[in-house]
Amino acid sequence: QDGLLSHRWSEREVLELLAEVLEVLEYLHTRHPPVIHRDVKPANLVRLADGGLKLVDFGSVRDALRNDELGSQTIAGTFGYMAPEQFAGQALPATDIYGLGMTAVSLLSRKNPAELHDRSGVLHWEVEVSVSTRVRALLQSMLHPDPHRRRSQAGELRREVERILHPPAVEVGSSPVSPSLRDGRLNRPPPPPVRPVVLQSLPEVILEDPLPSGSLGSPPQLQPTEL
Repeated sequence: QDGLLSHRWSEREVLELLAEVLEVLEYLHTRHPPVIHRDVKPANLVRLADGGLKLVDFGSVRDALRNDELGSQTIAGTFGYMAPEQFAGQALPATDIYGLGMTAVSLLSRKNPAELHDRSGVLHWEVEVSVSTRVRALLQSMLHPDPHRRRSQAGELRREVERILHPPAVEVGSSPVSPSLRDGRLNRPPPPPVRPVVLQSLPEVILEDPLPSGSLGSPPQLQPTEL
């Protein structure tokens, strides 16, 4: 836990952690019956020598199975990371999503989640973290107090995190819009260059014997030219 909480986590690093843990939760939640960890928190995430993460301490799972056999209920989890339904002894796939969301908030804010609840138990985390709008919406969907309105599909959530980490490249010209349209502007081809028109002066014609006004006169006689 100290190793995770002592590090100053960037938004991208937290997203990468979410993707890794969600892959584990996807495997657990798709078992028959689903395996709910019930205590997802930084202390139960161990960084391996190869850089990967391992989710440990399944004691809450063991205790829950034992209580099911005895027909009793025991509240399992860690305050601050526990989803509201856990206080009533309930655990769903969405419960682990809540714990992972609180883990992300704890790493981003560098605060114990217990400090982010007011006296009535209402969570206030938005002002404690600085993230993009898309990541903020993602965390809000993971931390909804109602488990039936909270994200519960770990695989679907992991794919969304991957899309944020690796957005698809958009190629120029791939839009179905006419290729002459770009960003809402019409790109017309440039007009052809205007060539300057040079007016050459005409030679001045001088009549040696001007005709009197009003008379047509006879046309000049052409003399044959010997070649």
